[in-house]
Amino acid sequence: MGNWRKFRQLDRIERRIFCCALALLPAAAVCLRLLGVRLTRGLFALAFARGTAMAGADRAQAERAARLVQAAAYHGIHKANCLQRSLVLWLLLGRAGITAEVRIGVRKESDQLRAHAWVECDGVVLNDRAEIVDEFSPFAAASRRGSCGRFATEAVGDARNEDRRR
Repeated sequence: MGNWRKFRQLDRIERRIFCCALALLPAAAVCLRLLGVRLTRGLFALAFARGTAMAGADRAQAERAARLVQAAAYHGIHKANCLQRSLVLWLLLGRAGITAEVRIGVRKESDQLRAHAWVECDGVVLNDRAEIVDEFSPFAAASRRGSCGRFATEAVGDARNEDRRR
């Protein structure tokens, strides 16, 4: 089945989520590159203030949004990394009134430190395999809590800035 045909089979809300993700993924990449994690998080959190809570929002809707963001990353003009996909999903969920948390974890492979980002809703991984939590050691949630969910990293912003200095 062609991509256009699959898109047409989505309902109105799913099309909106997909199109928003198509636009937000490149924007997230630019913001992360220019502003870093901490400022991008703040900018995205401001967007939540304008969102309205979705009545009856549940995990099934969150999982559906995760699949649509993944599809937008795959089919869009920008092949987003895990942090970009997670930030966009976190933003879209927050706008829908669904509390979620961006988690960032690390692991050591031989002599290199690897990092990965994913989104959790009520402790359930939305945009990756559930086992990812076992493969990467997540940073503790060192964030400000609010109606828009949590973003679990202060240390990553510091690590990213340290990488820029090298």
